[in-house]
Amino acid sequence: IDHSKKCNGVIDCIDFSDECNSECGKEIINGVFLKVLAWVIGGVAVCLNAYSIYNGASKLGQGNRNSKFNGTAKIMINIGDLITGIYLLTIATVDTFLHRANYCQDQFKWLTSRSCA
Repeated sequence: IDHSKKCNGVIDCIDFSDECNSECGKEIINGVFLKVLAWVIGGVAVCLNAYSIYNGASKLGQGNRNSKFNGTAKIMINIGDLITGIYLLTIATVDTFLHRANYCQDQFKWLTSRSCA
């Protein structure tokens, strides 16, 4: 295959060898900076939101009706942020440990499978 057709985003070979090789470097998260950022932000989000949920739940029974409503709303927002942090850590984990080298080869299978909806 012509060198200009490699890593151009167009699949020319049935085995994806023109797009999935060491020259193209396709990964789930590209770049060391983004990988580190995913780990740091995900870890901080999980830790701080878990602490905030625990702290807010322990103080939920105190105060008047308005403060209970505000505390419940804050806990619900923290739960959403906690789930987002877990999602980010999951993506970073899969990228780092499970599919670092073979993501590109498996990408087509994943995107056309029943698990990708």
